[in-house]
Amino acid sequence: MTMAKRAVTAVGALAVMIVIAPGSAYASVAQDLAGTGFQLPGCAVTYLPTASSTAGAECLRSESGEARSRESSAAGPTITIYQNGPYGSDNMRRGEAWTLTYSGWYKLPFFMDNEASAWRSYCTAGHFFDVDPNSGGTAHFPAGSAGNFPRGGVGNDRLSGVAPFRGC
Repeated sequence: MTMAKRAVTAVGALAVMIVIAPGSAYASVAQDLAGTGFQLPGCAVTYLPTASSTAGAECLRSESGEARSRESSAAGPTITIYQNGPYGSDNMRRGEAWTLTYSGWYKLPFFMDNEASAWRSYCTAGHFFDVDPNSGGTAHFPAGSAGNFPRGGVGNDRLSGVAPFRGC
């Protein structure tokens, strides 16, 4: 057990502990759980400079009182958008990530606009929007899903906005 690696993630009030032996085929699963869906306390939008690490995390948008009262049960992130893909790859973990906590319309920040290659949704479904609002490029994402762009009418490196339907 001294050589085992542990990854802990909290989803709402539920804590999950995974013990992985070094070199295990499941090591990437532990990294994904440890680095996916992270949110800073009191933050509606959390930016991670490296998707697999919380080091350097920044709050890009504080949660508003209105969002807290509207979605008082919000316990975790709704979706994480990744700069690099494919989903689950080492390349994805080395790139930037952007995690949303509440429902509503989110315009990607300038440094991620037209840069998204993968995503992971949690408790809710929603829509993705293409960089060109006149193109009509949209795509639905189901709750509890993960994948890569292109998806529907939204191409790789063309995502401009995200709208999760509800908070988690």
